[in-house]
Parts: sequence; C-alpha cells; structure tokens
Amino acid sequence: MENAVDALKMAAGILFSLLLTSLLILAFTQINQSEDTRANNEEVQKTVEFNNKFKAFDKSIMYGTDLISVLGLAISNNKICNYETMANPDGRYNENVNGSINIEFKLITDVKTKSTTEYYKRDNEGKMIIDTSKPSTSSDSTVIEKGKWISLVVKVVNGKDDEEDKKKLDVLDQIAINGQKSENRTEQYSNNKRELTITTVDTSGYGDLKKRIFKCTDVKYAQNGRIYSMSFEEQNIDSSTSP
Repeated sequence: MENAVDALKMAAGILFSLLLTSLLILAFTQINQSEDTRANNEEVQKTVEFNNKFKAFDKSIMYGTDLISVLGLAISNNKICNYETMANPDGRYNENVNGSINIEFKLITDVKTKSTTEYYKRDNEGKMIIDTSKPSTSSDSTVIEKGKWISLVVKVVNGKDDEEDKKKLDVLDQIAINGQKSENRTEQYSNNKRELTITTVDTSGYGDLKKRIFKCTDVKYAQNGRIYSMSFEEQNIDSSTSP
C-alpha cells in the first residue's frame, strides 16, 4: 500500500512538472509571438510612413519643383541608408541596401546652368530702363541631357564608380540639396546710381529644371512592400494642364 502511495506521489510530481513545463513553453511562445507581432506592426508602420512620403509625388501633372523635392528626399534618405556601407555616403541608389530608393526621370530639353547680365540706366524722369546701348549678355552650359533616363544609380566598373554616373549624381545632389542657394543675383550701381548692372547666375541648373512640367509614369515596390523606384517624364507644356 505504501509503495502504491509513493508511486502515485511520484506520478503526480512528474505530471505537475510536465504541466508546469508546458505552461512555461506556452508563455514563452506567446511572448515571442507578441514580440514578433509588435516588431511586424512597427515595420509595417514604418513602411506605410516611408511610402506615403514618396506617394505624395505620384502625380499625373507636377512642377519641376516637385521633382527636385522628391530627388532631395531620396538623396537624403539614401545617404542615411548608405552610411553603414560607405565611408563617405552619397545619395546613390543601392539595391543591396534596405530602404534605398531610386528616382529616375527623362527630359524633353537639356537642363542648363545660366549666367545673364543686363544693363539699365535712368531716363529723364528718373526711372530705370534697359540701356539699349549695352545689349544684355548670357552664357549657359548643359548639365543634364535630354532624351536619357537620369537616375540615382552609380554603376561600379572594375571596383570603381563610373565617372559619368558619379558626375550626374553630383549634379542632382547640387540641384536637390542646395536648391535656390545655387541661384544668386547681384546689382551694381555706377555713375552716382544712374546706371545699374544686374547679373543673375544659376550654378547648378536648378532655375531651369524647376520650371518644367513632369508626370509620374511608374512606381515600383519591393517584396517587403516599400517603394524602391519612381519614374518621371517631362511633359510638353503646350499640351499639359498646369497643376
């Protein structure tokens, strides 16, 4: 009889241990699932917030200023993403970096930097008028060519950055990040303020690009749901409706 009682106690102890172990495993599993769910929810929320910033530029008609804004947003984003893989991170698109995004666009006409000088003089009533004896002068230089897809991609050839791609990225960085800072106007008076010389300089092409009209033609999503590429094409202003 005593042996039977001891056996029952031992069986009860084993059963209790198994039950306790099962409860601990269940609790641990639920905690892990809860953490996974929370992490997944946070990742989904980040993806939604990321996409919303860029989907704001998914327009059928938009100004060049919008294109400059989305370029600046993408370049700034990519610099942060590339920080872990590059010593001096730039705004290039890197398909192997999570969160990196490419912006590409095509132009109808070249984008140019421009320098213009105009001459004025006071008339008999004291008003400033154009001095026809000194014709205005201007000079320009192409920085982005028409008819080609321009993007944030920099190809690596034999372990080195493609020079042309790097130059294009530098131009886009200058336009998108510096923006209006690349435009400046100086006024110089002479002959006791009776003559005025106005010089306007755009060193990046910002002033030219901002006036264009574009259309978003494609948005691509990665497997995790994030946007990784957007395409824009310049529209003929004569056949477009202003935004």
